[in-house]
Amino acid sequence: MNRRVILMTLLKGLSLFGFLALFALDLGCKGSDSIAPVTASFTPSGSASTANLVRLRGTTSGDRVTIDFTLQGPTSTNDLYSFGFDLVLSDPGVVELIPGSTRFGPALDLTGSQQGQILASQSGNRVTIGITKVGGGGGSGVGPTEEVLGSLDFHVVQRDFTEIFIEGTPPHDATALDSSGAIANNIVFDPLPSAINGS
Repeated sequence: MNRRVILMTLLKGLSLFGFLALFALDLGCKGSDSIAPVTASFTPSGSASTANLVRLRGTTSGDRVTIDFTLQGPTSTNDLYSFGFDLVLSDPGVVELIPGSTRFGPALDLTGSQQGQILASQSGNRVTIGITKVGGGGGSGVGPTEEVLGSLDFHVVQRDFTEIFIEGTPPHDATALDSSGAIANNIVFDPLPSAINGS
């Protein structure tokens, strides 16, 4: 075999080796990125805590965020029965609602045969929330503390952030109702967004 053939064979081998090395390196980088855990963090809205305010409070564990819907007392009425509102995500690709993660909170006292229900349903960038007593009877209020109306969990699936706004379900406003179904006008919903970040 002449020198030219030997040299070409070596160059081809080196080129193939280099290509395979780069390919393996690229796979390694992609693999390490895909399996690296996402860490979640929550940033509150910064709104001052005032009586009758519904706002979001968050805690995190790994890639999971628990969102509490809280009501600050003392409330102006002791006949609160239901709450309806949407969580609007500025980037719905950052988080996923965990099915079955909703929990009814202690803010609405249950008496007699009453039971508490909380529902959450996501469509696009909106998560519609319904929190209510069922079984008749009267409503309840909150004393001079901040109590949890209900909770749900998100998985953070992307290294990015999304703001979370509390809004009504179109064409309605975010609403609190008393036991007769009338709007509790003194209850207000946080106008400023909270945020979830994945890193």
